[in-house]
Amino acid sequence: MWLHKSLKLQQFTYLFTFMSIAIAIFYLQSDRLSKVKTQVENPDYLQQEKESLTALNLRKITPAFGFNNLMADSIYLQFVQYFGDETARKATGYSLVPQYFTAIAERDPQFTKAYLTLATANSMYAGKAEETVSLIDRVLQTSPTEKNSHLLWTVKAIDETIFLGDIDAAKHSYLTAAQLARHSDRPIDTVRYNQQKAQFLDTEPDTTEAQITAWKSVLPHVVKEHERQVIRDRISALEAELK
Repeated sequence: MWLHKSLKLQQFTYLFTFMSIAIAIFYLQSDRLSKVKTQVENPDYLQQEKESLTALNLRKITPAFGFNNLMADSIYLQFVQYFGDETARKATGYSLVPQYFTAIAERDPQFTKAYLTLATANSMYAGKAEETVSLIDRVLQTSPTEKNSHLLWTVKAIDETIFLGDIDAAKHSYLTAAQLARHSDRPIDTVRYNQQKAQFLDTEPDTTEAQITAWKSVLPHVVKEHERQVIRDRISALEAELK
């Protein structure tokens, strides 16, 4: 009798202990899930941007041990994730694009396909056309004979035309692109396209309206007020030239 009661008490104790642990785990998990849900519903995009910059700066100084191209690939994948987060970019803008561009250029100057994407992102979304041209120049100086380098010269020429209005620089870029395309056995249409653009620029066209349109297309993507003001001032100056 006493043994039977003792066993029942022991079973009750085990059951009570199990239930207590289960309840504790439930509340702990509920608290954790609540926090995660809060982070998902109300993400701190500014903090995320700081963390992205920290991670990027860390990658810049991390030794590659001879695998710079793999490191560049890794940074580019990080950039794609950053650029593709549209909700976050609407909150913080695209101000880290030049940082990604620089980091990849330091690791792999021949990563031309990445630079074509980065150039567009940096000019059209981050509003940093001058910096795009400077970074492309840097890449071309480091890797002037890369088989697709004519594409970078073309992209550079477009920015020099529609964003910067630097006709002489754009004409030089188009002619260089045509020459490189010819020597690298690119399709004749590629050579002809760049030659025709250079010939058009020989007429010294007024690109002011094109510049205004280009900068206005950038403005919706720029979030930070001081950067928006720089672009607005540029547009106002260009509009004043038209008058």
